[in-house]
Amino acid sequence: MIYHAEFDWATPQARNALSELHAQAQKSLRRLHDANALRRLGDIHRANGDFSTAQETYRRLCVLRPDDPSALWLHAITAGHPLPAPPTGLRAAPFVRIPNFLTPADAERLLSWVQDKCAHFRPAKVIGKGGKRCLDTSIRRGLVLPPRVCTEVGAWLVPKIRNLLPTVSAQLRLPVLDDRQIHLTTTAYLNGGYGRAHQDPLALIGNCYFNAQPRRFSGGELLLHDTDFETGKAKTGRFSRVAPNSNSIVFFPGAYCHEIAPVTCETDRFVDARFSVFFGLQPR
Repeated sequence: MIYHAEFDWATPQARNALSELHAQAQKSLRRLHDANALRRLGDIHRANGDFSTAQETYRRLCVLRPDDPSALWLHAITAGHPLPAPPTGLRAAPFVRIPNFLTPADAERLLSWVQDKCAHFRPAKVIGKGGKRCLDTSIRRGLVLPPRVCTEVGAWLVPKIRNLLPTVSAQLRLPVLDDRQIHLTTTAYLNGGYGRAHQDPLALIGNCYFNAQPRRFSGGELLLHDTDFETGKAKTGRFSRVAPNSNSIVFFPGAYCHEIAPVTCETDRFVDARFSVFFGLQPR
């Protein structure tokens, strides 16, 4: 039998300790019922890429504010539910992430294919003044494989993508998309690669991620910034961090501001880069 030393709870020190514990408990309790604190906490979780915890936090926010369009919108996004009516002003970027889009065999097939096409990759360009495409590594540092080279892989990858579009479009509240021609572009981000925050005039963007195993890079997350469609501006300090998990595919509307976080590779080997197959669609 273990005996514990007696503690005199009647002493001033004990009463002070109890008072402090009570104050801390009351503070924690208030936070549980503080809608603004829950909103900030949920935003922190999704910025860290922890969507399951963010979902639960936003669910609690919806209990406190059942008629708050922003709370309902955030919970739907993090829970992977169909979107409600969008809130006005600044709002989080919706997305659909599907794991295991590729089988391990398909992912290995893609990886072997990009290695064979290594010599065809070119530095990624951006749209500059006058709408002309140009190199600007202050905005984007990466490599691309143009659509004409991707046709052979598109023969078996595009049907897989097309099969997902009705479900994805419905979940994101998008109009019927023109999927008659899906042009694929393959991207590679080596050590130091990144893409600055920008918006694209596309109704839907898709990124299919794959990489060598074991993964030998860090970073490279897709950052989806909260965007205000009334002003066209984004708040880059508030975003969702979507990890480029191998064999997954992520869809999101291009009008939301997005960027690619810097990539750090453990080696200089091309095969250890962060790879994705990219495509964009417009309404039919």
